[in-house]
Amino acid sequence: MWNLLIQAPNEEFREVEFQPGVTSVGRSLFNTICIMDESATREHAKFTFDKENDLLFVIDLNSTNGTFVNGKMIKGSSRLEHEDIIRIGAHLLTVVKSDMQNKSQANDNWVQVKPVTRELMIESLDNYAVLLHEINERLNVFEDLKETLADVAELIRRLIGADNCQITTLEDLKTGVDSLPNTKIVIETIRENSAAISSFPLEDDAKNGNNETSSYGSVLSAPVTIDKEIVAVIYASRSTPGAKGFNHRDLSLIVGIISQVGLAIQRKQIEIELIYQASHDPVTGLPNRNMFMDHLRELIDISYGDSESQFSVIFIDIDNFKIINDSYGHLAGDELLRLISARCSKYISELSSETTTLEMARFGGDEFAILLSGEAGSQIASPIAEEILRLLDVPFEIAGQDVYATASIGITDSSMKYQQPEHVLRDADIAMYQAKESGKALYKVYDRAMHKKVLHKLRMSSGLRKAIDHEELVLYYQPIISVKHAVIVGFEALLRWNSPEMGLVYPEQIFNSSDSTSLLNSIDFWVLERACHQLADWHKSIPESNNLFMSVNLSTKQVRNPNLVDQVSHVLKSTNLNPKMLWLEITESNNIKDSKATLEMLTELRSQNVHLSLDDFGTGFSSLSYLPLLPIDSLKIDKSFIRRAGQSPDGDKIIKTIVTLSDNLNLLVVAEGVESLEQFNYVRKLNCDMAQGFYFSKPLIADDISTLLQTKPHWRPNPGKILQEREALPIDSRMY
Repeated sequence: MWNLLIQAPNEEFREVEFQPGVTSVGRSLFNTICIMDESATREHAKFTFDKENDLLFVIDLNSTNGTFVNGKMIKGSSRLEHEDIIRIGAHLLTVVKSDMQNKSQANDNWVQVKPVTRELMIESLDNYAVLLHEINERLNVFEDLKETLADVAELIRRLIGADNCQITTLEDLKTGVDSLPNTKIVIETIRENSAAISSFPLEDDAKNGNNETSSYGSVLSAPVTIDKEIVAVIYASRSTPGAKGFNHRDLSLIVGIISQVGLAIQRKQIEIELIYQASHDPVTGLPNRNMFMDHLRELIDISYGDSESQFSVIFIDIDNFKIINDSYGHLAGDELLRLISARCSKYISELSSETTTLEMARFGGDEFAILLSGEAGSQIASPIAEEILRLLDVPFEIAGQDVYATASIGITDSSMKYQQPEHVLRDADIAMYQAKESGKALYKVYDRAMHKKVLHKLRMSSGLRKAIDHEELVLYYQPIISVKHAVIVGFEALLRWNSPEMGLVYPEQIFNSSDSTSLLNSIDFWVLERACHQLADWHKSIPESNNLFMSVNLSTKQVRNPNLVDQVSHVLKSTNLNPKMLWLEITESNNIKDSKATLEMLTELRSQNVHLSLDDFGTGFSSLSYLPLLPIDSLKIDKSFIRRAGQSPDGDKIIKTIVTLSDNLNLLVVAEGVESLEQFNYVRKLNCDMAQGFYFSKPLIADDISTLLQTKPHWRPNPGKILQEREALPIDSRMY
């Protein structure tokens, strides 16, 4: 009687007795012997028995991967002898003739055959590929790299008969080796970092000592490389006294496995890197917006079901970051962001505790956010914001220069009962903009009044987009009076929005209600064009008005508009207006002294004989220092000084200083906000050139101005004084 002892790589052997007739072997359940092996064909081979001559044969059924007898592939049929070894896929079938030994003897014989079996498996190239099949399967699909490498190491240990086998990535090595040039260093590194083999001596192998992979007595090691960089180490050992050292077959198996392990580690590294890139900012290394929002969403869910759970969000925007980028370059800007994140991250990491967690993220551009959670999540938000502002007061050294940065910060917390993370960021952003509008370099805590203000601003901005098309914008004109001669010399064009919903809206509200540059530029150009057309019409229809000028305010965005010169030239040409009759007013708040391009543009306008006037003079902090540098023809004393005229000696000194300075610089002076006879007499006594205010007239629509010019071209500011006719008055050459 013939039997088969069958063993799979991960199973103990099982004994099968041949049945009379034909015994089939394959992956299909319809076979007499079914082996669950992907390398086996559904109907792989069959065994036939010549009962008369007591002979056993195996026949290959045109299988895909072949049938091997004693390591050699057979073609057709092959006669079998006692202790012949057949391999089908990864399974080994040992032929045992029962009349030669009993079952117990067969078991003993299996133990004797096992070493021979292992050598046959390794020496057969096809068999060798099958052994790698299971390793590849494990390395192709895995969730935890360390667990998978441990499983593969255990499989290798069994295949080469090692007492210990491990696969260790360089990240796990304590020394953090960057490169391992040869096997000796590999082993020395392993010895330093593994107690398991630290007691084994190194036995130099003269033949393989300089190879990347070598066998050293009872220690076998191999570096795993990716693009010539070592990423892991495979090592095995035999510690049993008198154990035979590893041979070239063991080394060959390790070498074959190296590439598979390397590819698996590379795939995992790529996966980890992709996950990291998707959740972290590439410049600062901080968590990005996506990761921050995920964590915030988790905290909202927790706080929704737990009223005691608190969190806060601190939203940070670096003030004037664009100026830093433009001045020092984008590389310096990135370096500044890294330094800011490092300084702030160090501070908040020191605050984290078992009860309070802080996490900082970069949202992109110049925006950061800090998420606070835990017992003190909302109580410490404001102190943290204050400390961050103090941290930014210390300059950052970039390329040998001190760079200063400030921030505007908005805060909101879970007391608002949020349900969506987007709403949390919306409100923190609203509070941040409130801080920015309040002067920057400070923080604001969100309240619902801020939200209402933002909604109002949005409605205003939306309405403004329709205002031009629906002809809701209108210009009012306030007369400007010659103080010396009590006669109208020009007008200031003042924008109003006649909104169907909100009534008459003033310029401050209009220009503060929209952040859209294109919309505000459209409104600015409309004002310039409409005012010039109106003045040209008065010049044509009222001959006495030929010497009147029109003063038009330039907004901050308009001053920075690179097309301003072309727009002014176009309007003057289309209206055929003398450039001297157009006065353009700029304010100190435009920060024109800080922009070389703006100064050049204003100089070009003045070279075309357009009159430039500095409005709201005296409200800035550096007016006197940069006034001589500006290409201006006149300045307007802010109405806040005129309102206090005669009430404060210090205030009077300031006004007198302004007038004296203007006279020395040959600049005209216009006093704004004259609302009483006393104020008029005051500015007249100071020899101001012009004045405007409610004492003379409130702003009027164009039709009322036309009537005024035809009936009352001069004022009687002080009844009883001699009134001179306008036509006979001398004209101050500085005006034109």
